[in-house]
Amino acid sequence: PLFPNPWLLVGVSHVGALVICKALAAAAGYDSSADDEGVDTTSALVLGIMSGVEGGLYFGIYTSAAAGHRHEVYMLRPVVMTAAGLLAGTDPPRVRIFVAAALAALAGVLASPGGADWHEQFAALPWLVCAGLVTAFRWVFTLNVLPH
Repeated sequence: PLFPNPWLLVGVSHVGALVICKALAAAAGYDSSADDEGVDTTSALVLGIMSGVEGGLYFGIYTSAAAGHRHEVYMLRPVVMTAAGLLAGTDPPRVRIFVAAALAALAGVLASPGGADWHEQFAALPWLVCAGLVTAFRWVFTLNVLPH
């Protein structure tokens, strides 16, 4: 592989995205200080770092797991994101939200190629929990920082 280390891949891809976005904004003459909905640089930096850490953790899980196991990483993500929104107070507690998250998680379990391999899932559990917590925190931070 061109990038054998997951953190190197995440770092290079994020720096590349930053350079491209800054170049496009400069070419278009965009000034974020005049934009009412612009995100300040500190908030954007924190979101970028959280996204990089999350991507690095998930990519590390992907490289150590079988192809069918890669899908399992996303099985419980709807439930985690719903719980994060409810605990942070950014989403109101409604039955429809719980049902939608549960159905999405069930669909992920049913769509997993070859079924769920729970032994491998529990072996990767510490990394999955860590990556899930970063995902949930990033989601709540995004909802609270970005303009509504």
